[in-house]
Amino acid sequence: MTARGSTSKTLAALAERIRYATGTDWDQLWDRADPGDPAISSVVDAYRNLFRAEQAVTFHRESLNGLSSGRYEIDQAFVPRLQRALRALVEAVEERLRCRDELLNVLEPLEHAADQQRQAQNVAASAADLPALIAIAHGGATLRENLLSHRISVVTSSGRRIPWSAYQRLEAAGFVTRDTSHPLHAGQPVSLTPSGRTALTQARADTVIAAPAPAHRTGAFPSAVPPHRR
Repeated sequence: MTARGSTSKTLAALAERIRYATGTDWDQLWDRADPGDPAISSVVDAYRNLFRAEQAVTFHRESLNGLSSGRYEIDQAFVPRLQRALRALVEAVEERLRCRDELLNVLEPLEHAADQQRQAQNVAASAADLPALIAIAHGGATLRENLLSHRISVVTSSGRRIPWSAYQRLEAAGFVTRDTSHPLHAGQPVSLTPSGRTALTQARADTVIAAPAPAHRTGAFPSAVPPHRR
């Protein structure tokens, strides 16, 4: 097991979560003496502790496997040796669990912050591409590749063309999906995802809230007659 890679699926999955939370690949964080951010430093230290704990589990497991392989004579000294190896493995597993919990405790706040940042980016994307979302919501759209020019077009059921760059933003944000069971040259139906419908509803609500009140024209009658004072 090397510093950059591991045979543990758990470690690999946690390394991917660290990349998501910090925006930096684990290999780069491993090589840094000081990541510069105390929160990220805590994550790196906790992951390194878990890595060493995983190494210990692997060592004691292999030791136990060697003892139970049949190469050793079972005598009075063998059973205590086997018991010590098993006890060491149990302790290593417990230490690995403790290190994993410690890593999750310092990692989860960073993941939550990353989630909020991505949600804010998604809302901004939906506001910028609100017309495209509305157009797709009313009858869907079709994504098609021209056989001759290989240009890709996105056309709604009403005939409105959506720029390819706008569609890519919506798809990357998870707001739209296409039916890839259809070939591109025949046309792939495009529709909103549940996230897209939620973003559209939220964007419309924000637009209504942000809309300014209509200005009162000079000389126009007031909308309501003020009460008469005596």
